[in-house]
Amino acid sequence: MTPPNDKPENAKMPAIPLIPPKPVLDYASPNARSPLRLTNTSIISVNERSDGTEIIESLTGHGEAIGAIAFTSITMTILGNDVLSNPAWSKNFLGPCIIYWLFALGILTLILAVIHVNWRQTILHISHETLTLTFKSPFKKQTWRWPTADIQRAYAVEEIVPKAKRFICELRIETAVHGSMNLFGGHEPRELNELADLIQRHLPGQ
Repeated sequence: MTPPNDKPENAKMPAIPLIPPKPVLDYASPNARSPLRLTNTSIISVNERSDGTEIIESLTGHGEAIGAIAFTSITMTILGNDVLSNPAWSKNFLGPCIIYWLFALGILTLILAVIHVNWRQTILHISHETLTLTFKSPFKKQTWRWPTADIQRAYAVEEIVPKAKRFICELRIETAVHGSMNLFGGHEPRELNELADLIQRHLPGQ
């Protein structure tokens, strides 16, 4: 389907086609999809490099996550001090100690999960030869690559979020072989249209 050029009546944003949902990769988008996501603030930066253009989407506004981690850490420290120094448990020290460390291990796992979910980046690098997509967190990094010649087009689309019953704008990249993907959901239409134009400039024949 080709994006329409006519602006809908009473539209509050640039004309964006309504197209059936495609794979959505909002790794660092403003749309929180996890109960561990404590920030919904996301920014996009563009870096022009000698080997192409790099688009970086980063989660920001980590104050709430940092506060939750600090509060939990202090609480666990106080609790641990009470458990390990309580004279009432001197005769049966091993049982409470095991229970505490198992609980502490669970809390540590939760803290690491919060860090993994809230400190994320989506990195899209495009040159005249290759398009590279990277999802990056402090503990994990995944990268995919496509020949730029396989990229057919990039444009902004408006999708409906069924659970929220609202529309969001996303950047859609269509490939000749691997289907399409939606990125950067929830950002401003104007911003995503600019990114689409930037990607289009790197495609063969542009």
